[in-house]
Amino acid sequence: MKKIILLSILILTNTITAQWQTNGVPVCDTSANKNTFLLPVIAGDDSGGAYVCWHDARNRNLDIYAQHISRDGVMLWQRNGIPITAVGSPQYPQIISDERGGAFIAWEDARGDNLYLYVQRIGKDGREFWTTNGIKASEQGGLFISLSSDKRGGVILGWSSVKNAFVQRLDSMGNRIWGDIGVQVTNRPGNIDNSDVDVTYDGNGGAIVVWAEEDTVYTQHIDSSGAILWVNDGIRLSSPYEKVSGGIGISSDLSGGAIVFWSSWSGIIEEPARMYIQRINSSGEFLWNLPGILIGETKHQPRITSDNNGGAFIGRGNLIQHVDSSGNKLWQPEGVRFSNNRVVYPNQTANGIMGIWSFWTDEYDLYAQYIDGNGNVKWGSNGVVIADIPGLGYAPKSITDGKGNAIVVWNALVGEGTATVYAAKVDTLGIVTSVEYYNFYYAAKIQMHQNYPNPFNPSTTIEFSLPIRKHVILKIFNILGEEVKEMINKELEAGKHQINWEAENLPSGIYFYKLTTDNFNITKKMVLLR
Repeated sequence: MKKIILLSILILTNTITAQWQTNGVPVCDTSANKNTFLLPVIAGDDSGGAYVCWHDARNRNLDIYAQHISRDGVMLWQRNGIPITAVGSPQYPQIISDERGGAFIAWEDARGDNLYLYVQRIGKDGREFWTTNGIKASEQGGLFISLSSDKRGGVILGWSSVKNAFVQRLDSMGNRIWGDIGVQVTNRPGNIDNSDVDVTYDGNGGAIVVWAEEDTVYTQHIDSSGAILWVNDGIRLSSPYEKVSGGIGISSDLSGGAIVFWSSWSGIIEEPARMYIQRINSSGEFLWNLPGILIGETKHQPRITSDNNGGAFIGRGNLIQHVDSSGNKLWQPEGVRFSNNRVVYPNQTANGIMGIWSFWTDEYDLYAQYIDGNGNVKWGSNGVVIADIPGLGYAPKSITDGKGNAIVVWNALVGEGTATVYAAKVDTLGIVTSVEYYNFYYAAKIQMHQNYPNPFNPSTTIEFSLPIRKHVILKIFNILGEEVKEMINKELEAGKHQINWEAENLPSGIYFYKLTTDNFNITKKMVLLR
């Protein structure tokens, strides 16, 4: 308790009052980080702000630091961040929202004779929920961490360990759910390509994992108890006549399955590598043509982002393609080109209304481009400069703030090789430099979407949109028409709204959620499976 009180005092007395501005706001500007790439990562805080995390050599050895940025661009914790761990040799942190207002931070750490995975959960006030310096996620060492929410308040980790791929699930208290080692998804005597393990949730407390092994791509489904559901050693995705080349990735399809991409090469020098995408359901069945939908020739640093509607945005170099839940390419045959110039370290973030931002560097300045839901490039043929601070705009990472804006962080080298971390806020029109809070998404009419996941256990998200400010009533009913829960009964601003329902102590069955306003009502069905 003393530690929490002291930390809170420290945070309050060292708060920086900077706000969003042109060229971004400094998240970490300590001059002790010379010639060290901080490699910041970012996650949302569920309130329009963000958590930023990086590894930092200000004390000579690498340590992990984090900062909380408000929706207005104010640094909420002490200057240059708070330490997450200062023991061992931590490096390469990853971060995701805990979907409860805080975040999970995971990193590789050489405490002993091997690299192990450690994890910490933090709250919005900087409080550590778990053991000081983090908990060890598994007794199996490894590296190249992939993170996903388990949609039940916990976190799922995927990683590689030379000849094996593993996944582990931790609950909200930091307990290991899938044993002391985790689940080993393959027993073949082959090598796992480093960094080629990615994981996503299945909506029921389990995970779907994809990995590259001896030039071949496989996928496996693990249920909430840690049991392997598909064939031993995983389902093969890539063609037996081609070799994996250029990376893999996975995204939930919001229906218990996943969308996976990979790149393959025939082995013939004259032929380019090709990128494929495939959707696989919870039973392990391929939903699209075999071996998958050809996106095009592989560009550097491929990436995948859910469109929050069962499809995905697929990026490759300076091109992006939008594929819907049926596997249709929605944009130009080769995808939309968001810049004609050189693109280095591209990163992308969807805004929830079928548009997407791309961020990248040309090794000097940070650029951005916005593509709307129809595939129209909005900011010229080469994007706009987000930051022209002298130095290197390196490895940008971005998120949506849930209100139609994006927040991007990046590593910059300024002065005499001094490493810094900056953050900027961008809307769909350009840089947001004021402290006004934007709620960009305005529906033309009242819309209520299907809850997700559905079926669910025990929590699900209900989303709706309002064209103007209205008094809203949202209620849950059972199959007999009896009211189970009143979720909302108040005035809400125009824009998109999300609410999470925890169906605690309720039996499996069909339930209904009904949205009512002064001149509108709509009811949708959902299924609770225990």
